[in-house]
Amino acid sequence: RDSPNIEGFGCMAHARRKFVEVVKVAKGAQGVASEVVELMKSLYAIENQAREEKLTAEERQALRKAQAPPILDELYTLLKETKAPPQSGLGKAIQYTLNQWPYLIKYVDYGGVEIDNNWVENKMRPFALGRRNWLFLKHDESAKLAGLLFSLIESAKMNDLSPYTYIHYLLTQVHALRRKEVDP
Repeated sequence: RDSPNIEGFGCMAHARRKFVEVVKVAKGAQGVASEVVELMKSLYAIENQAREEKLTAEERQALRKAQAPPILDELYTLLKETKAPPQSGLGKAIQYTLNQWPYLIKYVDYGGVEIDNNWVENKMRPFALGRRNWLFLKHDESAKLAGLLFSLIESAKMNDLSPYTYIHYLLTQVHALRRKEVDP
């Protein structure tokens, strides 16, 4: 939903995957797809450097602004100048990436945002794998409650808390929390 407080960002890993598939089909032959993958690898090298140096969001933003734009410009030019049949794997990869371009490059200006959403997808994977088992929740309200519980469990894990203890605390203190009688 549109909200003035929410920014949309692209996922470079999704764009990259489409070119990796083309390289696999071409059995590693050098071409535009492999050039794109190499350029994206350079963008990820910047991210690895920021991670290794444990940069703050502001420092990571400065590093990105200093190093990523020339690579992104080269990538964009390569994509725009490449003529590929629209229904080919390469054509589809290029079109997807160009359609997402404003969102894919936005991460450069936000040091607190990742270049892709792999971390989030990995956190959600156990639930995505189990979704067939949960088809029988029967009601939308049950699905919403399950989503809330999954969010609470993952939030507890991310903050090094015992999910059981965290949820127990929330359930036993919910009224006191609402009345602001205890700190959350």
